[in-house]
Amino acid sequence: MSKEKISVIVPVYNAEKYLEKCVNSIIIQTYRNIEILLIDDGSTDSSSKICDLLAKKDSRIKVFHLQNEGVSHARNIGIENSLGTWVCFVDSDDWLEENMIETLVSKLEEDTEIIMTNCVVEYDSKNFKVNILGDKEKKYDYKNKDELIMNILCRQMTSNRKKIINIGAPWGKLYNRKFLIDNQLMFIYGIKRMQDNLFNLYCIKKAKKILYVNDYIYHYRINDSSACYKYNNKVTEVFVPVLNEFHKFVFSSENSDEIKSAYYCRTVLIFAEMLKIGPFHYKNKKSIFDKLKEAKKIRKLEIFENIDEKKYRKTCNKKTKILLHFYNKKNYSFLYILNWLNEYTKKMAGRINNK
Repeated sequence: MSKEKISVIVPVYNAEKYLEKCVNSIIIQTYRNIEILLIDDGSTDSSSKICDLLAKKDSRIKVFHLQNEGVSHARNIGIENSLGTWVCFVDSDDWLEENMIETLVSKLEEDTEIIMTNCVVEYDSKNFKVNILGDKEKKYDYKNKDELIMNILCRQMTSNRKKIINIGAPWGKLYNRKFLIDNQLMFIYGIKRMQDNLFNLYCIKKAKKILYVNDYIYHYRINDSSACYKYNNKVTEVFVPVLNEFHKFVFSSENSDEIKSAYYCRTVLIFAEMLKIGPFHYKNKKSIFDKLKEAKKIRKLEIFENIDEKKYRKTCNKKTKILLHFYNKKNYSFLYILNWLNEYTKKMAGRINNK
């Protein structure tokens, strides 16, 4: 397998601050038989120019300039135009250890369709290792891959409940390209959040053999200024399509009661996230009464009805159990207080770290 080409796909959108470090970490990979596809998704900063300059630096780099249609479309263009036996996704603000691809390729086995590894989470002032699936290398097939689906849907119900990252991200993995094409596994167009989780749910569902290796060779940057944390007054438009896709995945085919419970738990957690960046966000200047009214309106959406906390509450961590309790009681005042306390704690921790 050492001679097989690896296609490294990097979706790029306004990433001028980090792009060169990202791409340079790919260029210097010890595994040399790679192609690098930079998919410029209509950047409005200097990212487009940087992509073109990098392409002049290394003949293995191909640049695709697109109109802005989102990261799902950009990744799909990368898959469609890739020539490698294996596909590797890298976010444009992240970077790789120089032996990442070589390490993953060296551990591939016959009939493997996906191989994944751990990461180092990078903040501006600190970093730490995240072990996503335990200390031992593992193989997954139809007998045990429900564990991976559970991890994506709701890691709070798994042995990895304390981890801040699930395995739903596309980075830190190699996917067999023929496997993706034959099973029509692409990112769902138009989904604005958690599209990577949906992609990996279907990949895992279809895969016959998945490998997990315990190496920390991908650096994942977390930026507090990310759009994920910004105020959004249209959270229903953003999250309901995602919830509908999760529901479709779980209930359109046969799945265990554990997976269904994980779906219900994830639904409640998404409800909490909608409140956090929507009505309860500090930039929402409406009165508390109006904020609670907005929360109640979201809770009445059909997708949030008929969720019984007794079905899954025992398997969650304490923080999630508290959230589930107030969700089912429809106690929006306490949910507002919990959100405020969480944000206040983060703010104070940030001040302490900056001293």
